[in-house]
Order: sequence, then C-alpha cells, then structure tokens
Amino acid sequence: RSLAWILSSKISYMIQHIAVLTASGVFMTTETHNQTTQPMPQLIFSDIDGTLIPVRTAILPNHTAQAIRAVTQSGVAFALNTGRQYGFVRPAFAPLLDDIYIICQSGSTIYHRDKLLVHHFLPHKLCLRLEKMFRKLPGTEYIASTHLGYYYIGSAPRHPKMRYMFAVEQMKAVPRIDAIKEPICQLTLYDFDDVRKQKAVVDQMLQGEAHANVGSDLCLDITVTDKGDGVRTLCDLLHISPDQTIGFGDNYNDLPMLRACGKGYLMQAADPQLCRIAPEMMICADVTEALWNMLPPDAHKQASASPLSREI
Repeated sequence: RSLAWILSSKISYMIQHIAVLTASGVFMTTETHNQTTQPMPQLIFSDIDGTLIPVRTAILPNHTAQAIRAVTQSGVAFALNTGRQYGFVRPAFAPLLDDIYIICQSGSTIYHRDKLLVHHFLPHKLCLRLEKMFRKLPGTEYIASTHLGYYYIGSAPRHPKMRYMFAVEQMKAVPRIDAIKEPICQLTLYDFDDVRKQKAVVDQMLQGEAHANVGSDLCLDITVTDKGDGVRTLCDLLHISPDQTIGFGDNYNDLPMLRACGKGYLMQAADPQLCRIAPEMMICADVTEALWNMLPPDAHKQASASPLSREI
C-alpha cells in the first residue's frame, strides 16, 4: 500500500504541474507546429547562454538557427540580448547577421548587419573609482569590456576559471584601467565563491550612477544600462511598442529585459529562487519549440534547409 500511495502522489503532482503549465500557455509540446499559443509578437528578445544555447555547450543548435530564420522570414524582428561582447557572439550567429539584431554588454551596444547602431559607455572617472574599490575586495578579479574586446586588469589571471576565460575569450592583460584607450562599456567583477555577496557593496558605491547585475554566481556586470534598456532602445529604433514584444531568459540579469517586454518567459531550468523573485513570469521549457509554435504549420518547410549553426 505504501508503494501505491507514493506512485499515486507522484502521478497526481505531475498532472497538477502539467495543468498549471498548460493553463499558463507555456507548456509547448512537440506534437504539431500548427498550434499558436499566443498572438504573434512584433519583436522577440532572447538571452543566449542557458536560453538559446544550452548550459555547458558552445554551439548554436542548427534547429534553433532555423527557427530564428523562420521567425524573421515571417516578418517578426528577432534580437539577441546578452551580456557578452559582440566579437565573441558574432561567429556563432554569422549566418543570421542579416536577419537579427544583437544587443551586447547588457544594453550598452546594439548591432545590426555588423553596424554599431547604439553605444553607451561607463564614465571614465566612475571606472577608476570602481577599480580602486575592486582592489580592496579579497578573492576577486575583474575585467573591462569595450565594443572591441576584453581586458583583464592585472598582471595575469589567478583563479583557474579566470585563466580559462582569459584564453577562450582572447583577453588582453593590462596593469590598470588607465592603460585601456577605448571607451569602456562594461566592468565585470568575479568572485569565484559567490559574487552575490559583493553586490550590496557595489550598489552602495554606485548610488544609482550605473547598474550592477548578477550575470551568474561568479560575476557582477556593471554598466550604465541593463537588458531592459536594450529592449526599450531597440523598440524606439524600430517604432515597436514594448507591449508587442516577448522575451526569453534564464538568469538574474535577464529580469530587466523580461519585465520590459510585453510578456516574459523564464526558462524551466532557471534558479528556483529566480522564479520566486519573479512569479509573474511565464515558464518555457524550450525556446526553439516556442518559436515554432508561434508560426503557421508550413513555416518549417519554408525555412532554409542549409546548415546555419556555428560554434560560439
């Protein structure tokens, strides 16, 4: 009887969970592509890591690239909205550059067809004040991001994860911020224990002069904009109401983007604490399937059959 009770309880929970997702309009199955779960938006925003590209992978799936192409061919604009720098994002999405907009560095820069449309920079004096504070925080390392590349501040990376990122993202090492001659879009503070404990300290110093957004448990991104500003700026450029947009994201720094959109979707694999912070968000299991479900049934056939995915 005990085993039967356990099985009955689990089945009941699964049925209730499916019912909740179905009622919310975000339980999207692979049965057909002819079910539209909501009116077509005019503009779709999406985070990259953990949203379009699975965590711990570095390749844009070809079926996801095909879905993005089909969406843009249907007349809906599509924009990446990432904390990454353009030069790092571009290779993976090169086949789609004519079709999409790319918002980088948490709303600081916006690109379309390799053209820089919008840029916002951190004030140089603020960067120097932040650098002075960062040097006093034990166990931390930090980098500066321009629209051209990444700079590690210091002689050489210390933590193994930072050494890995230094190599993969082709950073340059400079002794101090003053040595960087380009305007800085973003400063990123790393604490490889948990950077969230540093956020309150940074926020107190900034006093609203810039945003400090947790990009992951490891990094705190500081910019004069956030991903929500990226939504509003691109909407202004395209003369689209934010109410006619939807957004997909999986992390804390995605919340400004999701809240700026007419409808926001958190990925099902997102931190449960994030879901509790933002209970108004819909839940999405798979962005690619969600994109196909918005389109008419023949959209899949009309999409280009040529491979589109590249390694990021």
